[in-house]
Amino acid sequence: MPFRFRRSKKIGPFRFTMSGSGLSASVGSGPFRYTFNSNGGRTRTMRTGIPGLRYEERDTPNQVRKKKAARKARKLEQNTSAQAEFNEISRQYRD
Repeated sequence: MPFRFRRSKKIGPFRFTMSGSGLSASVGSGPFRYTFNSNGGRTRTMRTGIPGLRYEERDTPNQVRKKKAARKARKLEQNTSAQAEFNEISRQYRD
């Protein structure tokens, strides 16, 4: 059985974990925690207070990239429509 390495350091609500796959970071307090994995994934966790039972949502690195691209496209679309509106108003004042 191969050896595994993991080292964790907690500073306030932040926890940094170093393992064989890299560095991960998480933040949270009470029952809520948000984790940035070393491979680019993200995890949202909520503890229930019952030992061994928790609610967890995971985003794979691919899902994270898709969400970022969609957010960027929406922002670009908003900027484009705002720019078009500005151009229309400035054209009216020039005439």
